[in-house]
Amino acid sequence: QAILRKLPLSSYRQKMSATNVYVALDVGEVRIGVASNPRGVYIAQPRGVVANDKNVVASIKKLISDEQAVVLIVGLPRGL
Repeated sequence: QAILRKLPLSSYRQKMSATNVYVALDVGEVRIGVASNPRGVYIAQPRGVVANDKNVVASIKKLISDEQAVVLIVGLPRGL
């Protein structure tokens, strides 16, 4: 069961564990950049892009499931 919370990243830093997988999204109007950390590594690596279209929610759910992620981090655009 997913729990949606809007918390600053600093609140997660103390709880982060290299044994967990985190997925980060960089949301754009056309595409969403995806990064995640391999299990056992703190630093995220690029994983590609997801089309920001009518199937975006299903695509992100599948990505989270495939990666077995425990946290989803969504970046907010700074220019808007």
